[in-house]
Amino acid sequence: MTFIETVSQIANDESALRKQYEKPKPRTERSLILPTKAENNDIAIEYLKGREINENVISYFTENDMLYQSVPMNNIVFVG
Repeated sequence: MTFIETVSQIANDESALRKQYEKPKPRTERSLILPTKAENNDIAIEYLKGREINENVISYFTENDMLYQSVPMNNIVFVG
């Protein structure tokens, strides 16, 4: 079968079109679980200072609980 014949057959095959537009399955609701906060943010703050992030910016985000250090890996978590 040639390419043109194949395309024509697909275009005229209604069952092929119906398969493409099946109703999507309903999504299950999931919740985001944030990592546990460390006792302090010292390592995260030093890292961000080393990346030349202004201390005022770091303070703003940490004071508003939008940035914290996680345990046990000391990752920086941005919230919001």
